[in-house]
Formats: sequence, C-alpha cells, structure tokens
Amino acid sequence: MNTVPALRLKSMDGIRGLLALVVAFGHTYATFVGKWLPAPIPNFSFAVDLFFILSGMVLFHSYRTKKFTYTQFFANRLFRLIPMLYFSIALVFLAFIVTRGELFPTWLEAGKHFNFALIGELTLTSELFVPPPGHINPPAWSISVEIFAVSVTVLCAIAIFRAVKTRLLTLIGCAVMIALFYWILGKTNISMARGFMGSIAGIIAYVLLVDLKINKFAVLSASTAAIIITIAFLVIERPIMELSLLSNKAGFIPSVIDEYLVVMLAAGVCYMVLISQPNLWDRVFEAPAISYLGKVSYSIYLLHMPAVFLLLPLRQDGAVVQNLFVAAAALGLTVIASGITFRFIETPFILLGRKILRAPLPVTAQPKIINSRQC
Repeated sequence: MNTVPALRLKSMDGIRGLLALVVAFGHTYATFVGKWLPAPIPNFSFAVDLFFILSGMVLFHSYRTKKFTYTQFFANRLFRLIPMLYFSIALVFLAFIVTRGELFPTWLEAGKHFNFALIGELTLTSELFVPPPGHINPPAWSISVEIFAVSVTVLCAIAIFRAVKTRLLTLIGCAVMIALFYWILGKTNISMARGFMGSIAGIIAYVLLVDLKINKFAVLSASTAAIIITIAFLVIERPIMELSLLSNKAGFIPSVIDEYLVVMLAAGVCYMVLISQPNLWDRVFEAPAISYLGKVSYSIYLLHMPAVFLLLPLRQDGAVVQNLFVAAAALGLTVIASGITFRFIETPFILLGRKILRAPLPVTAQPKIINSRQC
C-alpha cells in the first residue's frame, strides 16, 4: 500500500515566490527602461507556465485524499483567488485617478473595449473569448486560466486517479496533454491551452515521482535537474515568446509546439525532483527572504502593475538611471504592499475557504463527492 509522502511544500512556495518576482520584474523593467536597455529576461512569461505546473502539483497533492464536493472545491478556489483580484483592479482604477484624473485610459488595450474587459475580468471569463478583450490588470489573464483550465484539469485527474491505476493515469494524462495542445492551440488563443498543458505536466510529474517512485532509480540529482530546466527554458525562451505573440492567430509552427510540449514535461519532472529530495537547494528556497516572497507571491503577482501605473508619471524619456530607480521603487512598493494585503485580505479568505472544505457534506451532495481511496 502506497502512502502519500510529505513533500517539501515550503520549498515549492519559495519557487513560486521567485517566479512571481520574475514576472513583476519583467513588467516593471519593460515599462520603465525596456525602451533603452535590453531586457535581462527577454521572455519572462515562461514563469506563468511554471506557475501552472506548480498549481497542478499542489492541487493534485492537496485534494486527492480529501472528500469534497465540486461546489466546495470551486468555492474554496474562488475565495482564494477573487478577493485579491478585485482589490488589485480597484487599485488600478485608483492609480489612474490619482495620476491621470481618469478611471482607465483608452491607450491601454482594455481601454478600447473597457466595458467588455471589465465584465470579463470580474467574471474571470475573458480568456474564454477569442480574441480576449484585454485586462484591467494585465496579469489577471492567468487567474481566468487557473479557474477554467487548471482547476478543471485537476478535478478530472483526481477523478481518473480514483478510478484507474496510477500508471494508466500517467498514460491518459500524456495523451490528453498532447491532444489538447495540438487541438486547442491551433484553433484559439493559447492561454487556456497553456493552463491545461502546464497543470497536466505537473500532475504527470507528480505521479511519476511520487506514485511510481521513479526517483528511486533516477540518476538526476536535484542540482542536475535545476541545471537541465534552466538550460531548457533558455533554449525554448524565444519560441515561447513567439507563441505568446501569436496567441490570437492560428497556424503555429509544429516544431515549436513539439519543443514547448517537451519542455513542459521536463519542467514538471525537474521541479518534482527538486521538492521531493532533500538537497542543498532547500537552503535557497526555504531561506527566510525567499519563504516570505513565496507567502506573498499571489499579492506580488497582482499588485505590481497597480504600482507601475501609480509611478508611471515619474518615467522620463532617456533618463535611464532615474527610470531604473523608479522601477526599483515600484518593486519595493509591491513587496511591502503584498505583505499587508496577505495579512488583511488573503489570509481571512483563505481561512474561510478552508472552513468551506471542512464543512459537513450534505446528504444531497453524496453523488457529487470525490471519494478518497488509498492506493
């Protein structure tokens, strides 16, 4: 009989914090100095794909042994995601009112279709439309993907896991991932496809290293896994950016799709190696500063653009040094504000979501229960 190991989720939180900082740095740098200096990370959007991988791992690990209804699951996810999203949207409006005297400028993509964009943002449905109407808070696109792609993928994987052997789950997951990637990607924007692909890659990696225990026979050390995934993303960085730029068009290059698929699988396996084996990287990912970034990573992810919009009037053409300081100030403001919002906004709703999951299951909900099963 297999038991679910205690993964080093604290290390995973540290990884998530660093990824959130990569996204925040990318947007901030591009806004304030990207016109004059080349970007240190030309395509920081890959960090979001890694978010989807980690989400697949964490949610599958957390929920597969629990009894819950679909209503409880989605209520918990909404309480976790929506309050900070709505607060960040309000901050975007406040930033533009303070700096420009208007609710939202028309020179931003979402400003051209403001009503449509706002409805999509508030209902998390904007990424279900082709093309998307734009976003009030640009990072919010992935929140829509988290609800409609990642969450659905995890629920399907858990349902399959209860019904079949884990080896079959792995095979089915691979087949579904490949099918979704080739079918959805060429017909619509890739946002939802990226969520499906990333979360499935994370689940497959989890099953391989935890249920099938291939890490006992693996020759990869954690350091080697980290090097491999770093090199893989450096190699794939440009094709991923090309996919992002073509997100609203059809006819993607098959070779790029193949590379992207392989990297998603490799990323999932490498990160599972990192968090499932004690290693020197724990000193990095579990260091106090990195742990703090992991704790407030969701706030960092959503608050950095309101901070950018607030300080945007300080940007001066050609004043690279000044702009660098303003960019650093925006990042610092984001991290400080994230600690506050985590305490007073995120934490209360996280606790409320947990209460919902611990609530007694109603008799009428019994047919909808995902039952736990020891494997």
